[in-house]
Amino acid sequence: RSKGHTVKCVRNVTDVDDPLFAKARELGVHYLDLAAEELQKFDNDMAVLGQLPCYSEPRATSAIPDIRGFIGTVIERGFAYEAGGSVYFDVSKFPSFGSVSHYSREQMIEFARERGGDVDNPAKRHPLDFVLWQPSADDEPSWETMWGPGRPGWHIECSAMALRLLGEAPIDIHAGGIDLIFPHHENEIAQSEGATKAPFA
Repeated sequence: RSKGHTVKCVRNVTDVDDPLFAKARELGVHYLDLAAEELQKFDNDMAVLGQLPCYSEPRATSAIPDIRGFIGTVIERGFAYEAGGSVYFDVSKFPSFGSVSHYSREQMIEFARERGGDVDNPAKRHPLDFVLWQPSADDEPSWETMWGPGRPGWHIECSAMALRLLGEAPIDIHAGGIDLIFPHHENEIAQSEGATKAPFA
């Protein structure tokens, strides 16, 4: 802004995800109540730091129609498949997978294993294939889709929200901590560029 640019900052809120559900179970609270409580803490911290307000802070639960449509596009363009009740992104169809992190396949598999990637799932074609849609556990939220009832994977939520609010043109700056480079940003780029046929960021 100080250089005269018009800035549209979007910060998405992940309120559907495995760690959130696990913590809510541990505390015996509803997952949305926990998400709202943590978001308020975060917003308070940002206010103390003097951060400017964002243009939008969409929540994953508000973007389910966008996510379903996004997954449908990824499937139609040949980058995803259904297996074992879930929908997975097929990393073999995206030759530049790994170009963000520059990790070897072996490193990516190890990091994915450490970070909830379910690399040993026999339903998947490749250990690095990642979930776009999955069945919900009994105490998790569920939405209807043509692939069956369930919930989105973490990575697809972020792509759908970003592209809904910022459009398909490349995002100028896609931010996040170094811990998100793999698998999160790597997966976001693959699914986004697979769907839009344009650079993601």
